[in-house]
Amino acid sequence: MTIGTRIALGFAAVLLLTVGVAFVGWNSLSTYAERVDLASHTADLDTRLKSVRLEEARFVTERDAKAATNVPGMLDALQTEAQETRAALTEGEGRRLLDEVLSGIDGYRAAFANFVAQDGEAHARTASMETRARALREIAEKIGKQQSERYDLNMTSKRDADAELRHSMDTAERANRVIERVLEVRRQQSELRRNADEALADRIVAALDELVQTTDTVAKDLVGTNDEELAARIAGDSRAYHDTVKSLRGKGVAALTEAGVAIGLDEAARGVQERAVELQQNQAMVTEALSEASKYAQSEVNEAVMLRGLAMRLVQGAQSAMLGQRDFLLTGAADAKAMADAAVKEILGLAEQAGAVLVDQEGRALIAAITEAARAFDSEFASLSSAVAKQHEASAAMANASATVSGQVGRLVTLQRDDREAGRASAGMVIAVGAAVALILGMLMAWIIDRAITHPLHAMTGAMGRLAEGDLTVDIPGSDRKDELRNMAAAMTIFKDNALEMQRMEREREEMRIQIDADRRRTMNEFANGFEQAVSGVVMSLTESANSLGRDAQEMSSDAALTTAKSTAVATASQQATANVQTVAAAAEELSASIAEISRQLNASSATASGAADKAVQTNSIVEGLSLAAERIGQVVGLIGEIAEQTNLLALNATIEAARAGEAGKGFAVVATEVKNLAGQTAKATEEISAQVAEMQTATTSAVDAIRTISEAVTAISGTVTDIAHEMEQQGSATREIAQNVQQAAEGTQQVMRNIAEVTTAATKTGGAADAVLTASRTLATQADRLRGEVQGFLNKVRTA
Repeated sequence: MTIGTRIALGFAAVLLLTVGVAFVGWNSLSTYAERVDLASHTADLDTRLKSVRLEEARFVTERDAKAATNVPGMLDALQTEAQETRAALTEGEGRRLLDEVLSGIDGYRAAFANFVAQDGEAHARTASMETRARALREIAEKIGKQQSERYDLNMTSKRDADAELRHSMDTAERANRVIERVLEVRRQQSELRRNADEALADRIVAALDELVQTTDTVAKDLVGTNDEELAARIAGDSRAYHDTVKSLRGKGVAALTEAGVAIGLDEAARGVQERAVELQQNQAMVTEALSEASKYAQSEVNEAVMLRGLAMRLVQGAQSAMLGQRDFLLTGAADAKAMADAAVKEILGLAEQAGAVLVDQEGRALIAAITEAARAFDSEFASLSSAVAKQHEASAAMANASATVSGQVGRLVTLQRDDREAGRASAGMVIAVGAAVALILGMLMAWIIDRAITHPLHAMTGAMGRLAEGDLTVDIPGSDRKDELRNMAAAMTIFKDNALEMQRMEREREEMRIQIDADRRRTMNEFANGFEQAVSGVVMSLTESANSLGRDAQEMSSDAALTTAKSTAVATASQQATANVQTVAAAAEELSASIAEISRQLNASSATASGAADKAVQTNSIVEGLSLAAERIGQVVGLIGEIAEQTNLLALNATIEAARAGEAGKGFAVVATEVKNLAGQTAKATEEISAQVAEMQTATTSAVDAIRTISEAVTAISGTVTDIAHEMEQQGSATREIAQNVQQAAEGTQQVMRNIAEVTTAATKTGGAADAVLTASRTLATQADRLRGEVQGFLNKVRTA
C-alpha cells in the first residue's frame, strides 16, 4: 500500500469519526430542541391567558364592545393551543394537567359571558334610571318654573325685596347650571372612556368653557356676600379643572381616557359639584330667608317661594341620586349606594311636602309623577345593584379559573423542565463519549501512520547520509517494501553500485596510467641507448680511421638495418600504447554514460520525493480545512451561547416586570424563571460542545503538525537526492575531461608512430647512402668531435624526457 493511500485512508477514517460524532451530537440536540419547543408552547399558554386577562381588564375599565368580542376568540386560540400541546404529550401526568387547563378555560369562558351579560343589564338599568331622573328633574323644574311665575306675578308691590330675592335665585340658578354642566361633563367623560371620540372630547372642552364663564359670573355676583369665598373657590377649581382637561386634550383623546387620569378628573369634577351643591344649598337658604323676611307678602308669594325651594331640592335630590348611582357603578362602594338610597328617600319626602301644598289637580298630577319616577328609580337601582353583584361574582369566577389554568400550566412547565434536563444530560453524555472515542481512534491512527512512514524515512535518510560521506558499505533499507520508499531504495542501490563501479574503474585507470608511463620510459631509454651506440660507433669509426671507410660503411649499413629493426619495434610498441589509450578512452565514455544514468535515476527519485511532498501538502490542506470547519462549528456554538445569554437577560427583565406586576404577574414570573433556567442549560450545553470542538481542533492540529513533519522530511530527502545528482554531474564532467586527455595521449602516440616510420625510412636511405658516407668520410671525421658533443646532449635530453 502506498504512503499516499495510507495517509488518505487515515484521514478518511478521522473524517468518518468526526462525521459520526457530529451526527450523534446533532441527533441529541434535535431531541433536546423538540423538548424545548414543547416547553415553549406550554409557556405560551400562560402568555395567552395573560393576554386574555388584559383584554378582559380593558373591557371592564373601558366597556369596549370590541374587547368583549375579542375575548372569546382569544379563548378559542388558547384552547386550540392547549389541545395541540396535549396531543404532543405522551406521558399521562402532562395530559391530566392539560385536561384541567381545558376545563379551566371553559369555566373562564362561561364566567366572562355572564359578566358581559350582567354588564348589558347594568347599562340597561342605568339608561332607565337616567330617564327617570331626567323626568323627575323636568317635573321639578316645571314646578319651579310655575312657582317662579306665580312668585313674579305676586311681587309687584315689593320690588326691592323681589330684586334681592331674584338675585339670590339667579345665583342659585347659576349654581344649578354649574351642577348641570359638571354632571354633563362627567357623563360625557364616562361616555368618552367607552368611545374615544374626537368630537365628544371637543364638546367636553366647550362645556368646560361655559362652566368657567358661569362660575366667574357667580363669583363676581357674590362679591361682598357670605358666599364670596365659596364662590371664588368654585371659580378657581373650575378653572383648574378646565386647564387640566384642555392640556390633556392637546395630547390626544388617549390621554383623557387613561384610567388613572379619568378617575382624577372625575374626583376634581365631583369637588366642583359638591361645592356648587353647597353654594346652591346656601342660596336656597338665602331664598328661604328672604321669603321669611317678606312675611308681609301675600301667602301666594310665600307658598311659591316654598315650592320653588322644594323644586330646587328635588333637582338636587335627583342629581344626588344620579351621582350616587354613577359612583356605585364606578366603585361599587357601599357609601355610594347609601347616597343614592338617601337621595331617593329625600325626593319622596320632598314630594310628600309639595303634595301637601299643591292641592289642585295639576299639582297632584305633578307630585304623583315625581313619586312614581322616584320609586321607579329606586327599583331600577336595586336591579342595578343585583347586576353589579353578579358581575363581581363572575369576575371572581374568572379570577379562580385563571388561577387554576396558570397553576396547572406552571406544574406542567416544571414537569417538562425535569424531562428536558434528563434529555440534556443524556445528550451531553452521548456527545462526550463519541468525542472521546473519536479522539482516541484519531490519535491511534496518527501514531500508526507515523510509525509506518517516518521511521523508514529516518533509516533511508541515514543511509543517504552515509553514502554522501563516501561509505559504500552501507546497507540500503526499504528494498523489500511495497510503497514509494521501495523506489527510493532501488534508486539508492543503483547509486551505490555505480559508485562502486566508478571506484573500480578509477583503480584500473590509475594502473593503466602507471603502465603507460613505464612503457614510455622503457621505450625512450632503449631508443636512447641504441642511438647512443650507433652514433658513438660511427663517431669512433670516423675518429679511428677515415681510411677504413668501406668497413665503416659496411658497419654503417648494419647499423642502419639495426636501426630499422629497432624502429619497427618502437612502432609496434607505439601501436600497442595507442590501442591501450583508446581502450581507456572507451572506458571513460562508458563511465560518463553510467554517471549520466545515475543522474537520471537520482532525478527520478527527486521527482518521486517531490510528489510525495506535494501529496503531504494536499493532505495537510485537507486537515487544515477540517480544522477550519471545527473552528466554524465553535463559532456557531459561540453564537448559540450569545443567544442563550440574551435569552437569560430577557428572562431576568421579564422576572423583574412580573415582580412589579405583583399578584397578576406570578404566573408570568414562573414562565420567565423557566426560560431563564432553559437559557442557563443551553449555555452549559454550548460550553460542553465548545470543549469537545476544542479537543477536536487540538487533535486536528497535531495531525497537521505530523503531516508537516513528514512533508519536511520528504522535502529534505528530495534536496539530498538533488545534491547527489549535482555531484554526479560534476563527476561526469571530470570523466569527460579524462576521456579528452586520453584522446590527446592517443594522438601523441600516433605522432610517435609517424616519426618512427620516418626514422625507418631514413635508415633505409642510410644504407643506400653508404657510398655517399664513404665519400664524405673526411668531412665526417672533421665533424666527429662536434657530433659527439651534440649527440651526448641530445641523449641526455631524451633520457630525462
